[in-house]
Amino acid sequence: MYRSQQSRNAPSASGMDDANERKELALQQAEDALWKIPRSLEGIKRKDFNPVQLALQMMDTSSLGKSYDEFHESYERLNMSLDGIVDEYYAGFNDSILTFSGLQERIQD
Repeated sequence: MYRSQQSRNAPSASGMDDANERKELALQQAEDALWKIPRSLEGIKRKDFNPVQLALQMMDTSSLGKSYDEFHESYERLNMSLDGIVDEYYAGFNDSILTFSGLQERIQD
């Protein structure tokens, strides 16, 4: 009886495939968002990026300044794609945190 209950509660192969496809799609959307960052804002991808410098350039209203609208559009696109990643991966992360917490409590006892 336990074996039949276990098989009913286990996710189906197609359910796992759907979850994996959603995860892949979320990652692909984030990668696409990175590729769609305008050339004028390419510097935000660098490790040595200085946000103050970009903010000052966006305050420059001349043609030499950076466009806040372009920045905001890129920000929104990245934010939405990261939200999608979080939505798809939070359950596994949450489960691992609970497992770690439980193990830590047992070790401390």
